[in-house]
Formats: sequence, structure tokens, C-alpha cells
Amino acid sequence: MDTWRRRGLQFGLGLGLFLLMVLCGCQNPFQQPPLVGIILWNQEIQSFEDNLQGVLEGLREEGYLDGLNLRLRVINSTGDRRRAAGAAEEFQEQGAKLLITLGTVPTLVALKVTQESRLPVVYSGVGAPAATGLDWQSNAEPRFTGTSMEVPVAEQLKVFQLARPPIKRLGILFCTATPVAVATGKEAEAAAREMGLEVVKATLTDVGLEQLESALAYLQAEVAEALFLPTDPVLASPRNLKVIHERMLQARLPVMVPFE
Repeated sequence: MDTWRRRGLQFGLGLGLFLLMVLCGCQNPFQQPPLVGIILWNQEIQSFEDNLQGVLEGLREEGYLDGLNLRLRVINSTGDRRRAAGAAEEFQEQGAKLLITLGTVPTLVALKVTQESRLPVVYSGVGAPAATGLDWQSNAEPRFTGTSMEVPVAEQLKVFQLARPPIKRLGILFCTATPVAVATGKEAEAAAREMGLEVVKATLTDVGLEQLESALAYLQAEVAEALFLPTDPVLASPRNLKVIHERMLQARLPVMVPFE
């Protein structure tokens, strides 16, 4: 009787280990699954939080489960380029097999930090990938790919053409601290001029409120009839958007932004 019990226990343990090996997709069921690092630009901005949840849901739909066949770790860079670089270095030191970056800045930073290791990167929520060097199709040996959040500026600006009376002088505001803002800002300026709009452009070099207030005052002084914000991770912070919207509401000027 004891012999059958021992054999039954051995069989049960053996079957359990076999199933665990199949589920883990690895030969050693006690080995940790591969680490996948996720770096997002700023979780306070709703679009990045939505992007993160979409990535997690997409992984689950494809059968990739945290703790089962991979280890997921998320680092929020809180809109800080140095923090994004530190996250990329940390994941590289921990032996991550893949980086998922949400936003243009963390993507560019992660690619630079990991250029010697050739760690693959998948990005999402990137604006103007071609203008910022993230068009994988134009690279001879790409180690990155991803999806763009870009909607052609001309399509966005068509909304202003529906205004009554029609808008003739368009204000464009962006911070030059990030390449995506510069690229989409230039794209907006070119698209607006092609549509026959006069452009009043104001730029910032940092995130200081004094510069922001000065830029908004300039746009009003130049009689801009509406304000367009291109894809700008700096101006998209809740604090900056609140300042912009309050000032433009007082001036009764419509504002278009690429974020909620």
C-alpha cells in the first residue's frame, strides 16, 4: 500500500513538473522567466496611462502573462529624461530581454543608452517617428519597431476651418526641449500655411511657468484667433495644460491639443 502511495506521489509530482515546464515554456521550471522592462514618459498624462494599459492587455491577449512566461516591470520616468535613462540602464543591468517604451523621449533615450548591447526596443505612443529618427523601415539594421500615435496635422486643423467666423490667424505653441515637439510643431506650421492660415508661433526652451505665461501673452498680443499644441510631452503635463486652458478661456480662444 505504501509503495503504491509513493508511486502515486512520484507520478503526481512528475506530472506537475511536466505541466509546469510546458506552461513556462522552458526546460527548467524553477528558472525565472525573462524580464521585460516598460518605460513610460509620464503616467500622470492620461494618454500614456491608456497606452500602458493597452500594452498590458495586448500582451495578455497574446498569451504573455506576468509571473508565468515573463516578468514585467514598469518604470514611470515622470517626464524626466534622466530618470528614463536610469531606467534603461537598470533594465540593461538586470538582463532584460526586451524594452517597451511609451513615448518618443524614453524611446530615443533607451536606444542611446542600450546601443552597445543591441537590446531590442518596441515603442508605442510615438509622434512623428520619421522626423525623430524612429522610422525602422529606413534603418539598415533596425533593433526597434513600434506604432505611431501620429494623426496628420492637416486633418486635425480641418476642425478649425469649421469655426464661425472662420479662423485666419493660428497660434502654434511648443517647447523645443523634445525632438517630437519640434518636428510636429514645424509640421503644423507648414500645414497651416498650406491651408492659407497666418501663423503666429511661440516657443519655450524649458518648462518654467514664467516662459509659458510670456509665450501665451505674446500669442494674445499678436491677435492669434486660436491655439494649436502639437505633440509636446512637456506642455501636455497637467500643470501646463491647466495654465494654458485657463488663460485661453479668459481670452475666449479655442485650443486644440493632442491629449485628453
